[in-house]
Formats: sequence, structure tokens, C-alpha cells
Amino acid sequence: ACDDGNPCSNQDTVLQDCSCSGTLVDCEMGDKITFACDDGDTQTVDDVEVILSCDGSICVPCVGTPISDLDLKLPNAFSPNGDGNNDVFRPLSSEEVMVLSFRIYDRYGTLVFEQSDFSSGESDIGWNGFYAGERSNIGVYVYVIDFLNYYQQVVTKKGNLSLLY
Repeated sequence: ACDDGNPCSNQDTVLQDCSCSGTLVDCEMGDKITFACDDGDTQTVDDVEVILSCDGSICVPCVGTPISDLDLKLPNAFSPNGDGNNDVFRPLSSEEVMVLSFRIYDRYGTLVFEQSDFSSGESDIGWNGFYAGERSNIGVYVYVIDFLNYYQQVVTKKGNLSLLY
């Protein structure tokens, strides 16, 4: 074994001409550092650049998260049957979003679930399909959710969801 002196190579071996050479580390294998940057796009936030720590090679050029991704997505169905899949109806987001109010109504307009002032990244949020201690009936329900967007403006989303078992 030998050391070719290059911090961005590994598996250094002695060649037939008695010189030492290694395999260059690529961005998939090497240690990386993430730096804040500005991608110049006013429609993105949290811009970062990923650099190979051994020689400063750019692995991922400066890129940001589109502001449109800082939005809540809500599924159109869930099945609170205890199988561990889709057992809770909750807002989803690629980034944490502050939810001010989350309400669910049955087809008669009865409020069956309400939760407020939480972050979309919290694991203990959402409706488990129960109302007044009983499993709710299969059917279509309506949700209304108020949350803060990237600009800290209140956004209201409304939609339907199907409760299945």
C-alpha cells in the first residue's frame, strides 16, 4: 500500500512503474459539507450547495426549495383500521408549516375533529377517525385547514376526504 498524497483519492495502490495512484472519491462516496448560498431565484428559499470536503469540488450546485413546496398537501382518503398504513388523516408538507386551525366535519355539518396551533412536522397530530369515543362511519367528510405560508400569510384550504375501513 502507498499514499498518493491526494486527499480525494482512496484505495491507493502501487503501479507497475512503482508510482502510487488512488481512485478519486466521487460525490456519492466522499464526505460532504453543505453551505448556504443564493441561487438567485426569488421563488426559492433555504438555498444550499453541497461540496466534497476533501477538495472543495461542487457536488450539487446551489439550489433552493421552491416556495410552492412550502404548502400543505392533504390526502383524499384514509383508513383508520389499525394496520399502520394511513390510519391518521393529517396535513403533509416537505417543510414544516405552522397550522393555525384544522377542522373536520361530517356530511351533516357536525364538527367531528378539531386541532389548532401545531406544526405539520409533529407526529402526534391528525384525526384518527373517532368522534365522541366511537369509530366514525365510512363516508365523505369535509376538512378546513388554516395555515401560514412562507410569507406568513394565512391560507385556507378546504376539501373532501373519504373515510374507509
